[in-house]
Amino acid sequence: MDRYLCGKIPDKNVKRKVSVIIPVFNEEELLPRLLECLKKQQKVILQVIVADADSTDKSKSIAKKYGALVVKGGKPGPGRNRGTRQAKYETLLFLDADVTFDDNFIIHCLEKMEQRGIMIAGILGKPDSSKFLDHLFFSFWNVWCWSMQKINPHAAGYCIFSNKSIHDSINGFDEQITLGEDANYVMRASKRGKFGMIRGSLVTSPRRLDKEGYLGMSIKMITCGIYRAFGKEDRGDRFRYEFDHKDNDKESVT
Repeated sequence: MDRYLCGKIPDKNVKRKVSVIIPVFNEEELLPRLLECLKKQQKVILQVIVADADSTDKSKSIAKKYGALVVKGGKPGPGRNRGTRQAKYETLLFLDADVTFDDNFIIHCLEKMEQRGIMIAGILGKPDSSKFLDHLFFSFWNVWCWSMQKINPHAAGYCIFSNKSIHDSINGFDEQITLGEDANYVMRASKRGKFGMIRGSLVTSPRRLDKEGYLGMSIKMITCGIYRAFGKEDRGDRFRYEFDHKDNDKESVT
């Protein structure tokens, strides 16, 4: 079911139609927040697709309650690809379940993309945290992504705008990459359409940062960057990818 202007019939103010793909595994605590944000989006029509990786909690029932289409998921890359196969709109928006934003977030980003002639976009985010170091870490990441957007595109997988034709032309996310599949995706997509970073109202959970630690996360990001600089990616699960939350030890992500 599509989301029409907070549940109302769309009118002449509707400017965009977007397929939203959300990879999920046991996200019953945070998924409702995101779906509420999507429900409240202004001036857009949204097809919401939840790619569920065999959740053992109420994630699937929550998604269906909100009218989302639920498909078989997996780890983030495969989940996003499987969700995109069901997308009926050309504009794609990949989101993680732990993000939130204001009611005009999507239309704001799309209008900025149109103004700059961008087809693929990453979003500068802020942590849902009161910790100074969390904000400092995100600030460094944002500065890096912004300064490198025309040279060496990077984007965090928690929010990427894309284009279905471009997505299909590059065969979507590389499903063999266990960490950094998001940066690899925008790097390849940027060769088919203009890429850029957008400033928006997006807030995301720092739970992966909490789990990995500042040093551990930095080492992983730097290592991935070095691999990519030499035209390589981690396809052997060297970093032992796990979903971010407390249930990751029980994950089933085939």
